[in-house]
Amino acid sequence: MHPLRFVAVLVALSAGLRAAPLTYELDPVHSSVTFSAKTLFTPIHGSFLLGEGGVLVFDRENLAACRIEATVPIASLSTRNAVRDKNITTKEGWFAAANFPVARFVSKRWQYTDVSNCFRITGDFTLNGQTEEIVILATLLGTGPGLEPGVEVIGWEGTVTLDRTRFGVTSDAQIIAKQIPVVLTLQGVRKVSAP
Repeated sequence: MHPLRFVAVLVALSAGLRAAPLTYELDPVHSSVTFSAKTLFTPIHGSFLLGEGGVLVFDRENLAACRIEATVPIASLSTRNAVRDKNITTKEGWFAAANFPVARFVSKRWQYTDVSNCFRITGDFTLNGQTEEIVILATLLGTGPGLEPGVEVIGWEGTVTLDRTRFGVTSDAQIIAKQIPVVLTLQGVRKVSAP
């Protein structure tokens, strides 16, 4: 066999043996989105729940196949103060939850970093009806069997700093910083063959 043809056959075989990307359903119960907004003296800490129906596709050897889609219900905001939560989710200059009840992130590109198990995830983030490209620095925490037989779980932690004014969140500019650090804790689950 000609050497070049032999190489082509090996490449085709290796592609056929490559494991397919793994698809996980994001688990809202074990996931969260937290943030810290710096004010004049003390920060405001808050969190959102993750929405239903999120998906994570991961293939460490083929980042072009990786993707994540996730939503966050704005009404799930909690800063441990019901009056403040209502103001933030309903008043002009904050989150227009009545018109835009869900924030959404859809990844477009995954990249390796110099740190093991750490990836740069670029995607479109939509909030208050405005979409901006953001970059999340995400760390794979691990994978393993879940508590239920035939279930595998995967854990991630991601960080990003958002300029709130880019999404129409402009109130109290003299009091609250416009740069908001956000931490995402995500758990995905998928069915596997029972032992």
